Amino acid sequence: MIVKLKPEVIDEYKELHADDNTLIVMTGDNVMPFQRARMSLYEMGTRAPLAIRWPGKE
Repeated sequence: MIVKLKPEVIDEYKELHADDNTLIVMTGDNVMPFQRARMSLYEMGTRAPLAIRWPGKE
């Protein structure tokens, strides 16, 4: 699962002049619609979105 950072988040850091030295990490819940899905080790219970922006790193 590939997640992209919202441009609004990056723009806020640019306005604060902190975009060149700030590591931004965003994650979320996998919110699967199946009851007790997060309690299992099946793929639907282990994946979660993740987006990282690290200036100067690829």
